[in-house]
Amino acid sequence: MVYYKICLHLINLLIHTQMIPTFEEQTAPLTDYELHTLLPIMIQGFKKKIGVENCVTNPEICKSLKQKGFKISEPRVRKLVFYIRHNNLVPKLIASSKGYWIATNKKEIESWLSSVNAKIDALEETKRYAEQMLKDWNNTNNTSSYIQQKIEL
Repeated sequence: MVYYKICLHLINLLIHTQMIPTFEEQTAPLTDYELHTLLPIMIQGFKKKIGVENCVTNPEICKSLKQKGFKISEPRVRKLVFYIRHNNLVPKLIASSKGYWIATNKKEIESWLSSVNAKIDALEETKRYAEQMLKDWNNTNNTSSYIQQKIEL
């Protein structure tokens, strides 16, 4: 068990040390408390959530853990879920606006993947807009050529 905890801690440090600027608190590496106390509880909880009819939402997870005296926030639940998925600690753990659950068929995973790809596409569009804003920063009329291009479409 000690070896397992050491491995989890090292993986966390090596892979997840990069924080997202302006989201440092939410994206900080998992703490020892999160890794050794919350992670095992969440893994056990998710293993019971087989099928969409048994899904659990992020607010429900937080409320349940807080009622039991644990310290947790919604962004940290997402960070723990990322860690669980990245390390395949709960295979087939997916989510939608309904909550988190273990997929029971291929179609659920395909639908979840489609949703993930749509989010990536939306972020790419936002990234292109931000890059264009930087290019247009010194534009005297303060109107982005990217926005003008989109309006003309």
